[in-house]
Amino acid sequence: MRAVPLRLRLGIIGCGRATTLFHLKALEEVGEIEVVAAADREPERARRVAEEVGARWYQSHRELLEDEEVEAVAVNTPPSLHEELTLESLRAGHL
Repeated sequence: MRAVPLRLRLGIIGCGRATTLFHLKALEEVGEIEVVAAADREPERARRVAEEVGARWYQSHRELLEDEEVEAVAVNTPPSLHEELTLESLRAGHL
């Protein structure tokens, strides 16, 4: 019996420059991660990232946190927002 490869279904909160220039490429290199959702307070940025990776996009991180397919969250926002968004993600049941 062949083992089925595990893939972590990831949601990205924050779709700015760092996400598009660095994080998406790093996630692709890992290989066991599938980006399934993206959120940004600027809808166009979330849409662009989502289209690039074939994911859904949201205008609000809270909408992304309600997405049952998302298993884990990458918080790619300015550092001042990391604590709040990480705690919200954990409370919503995401890694």
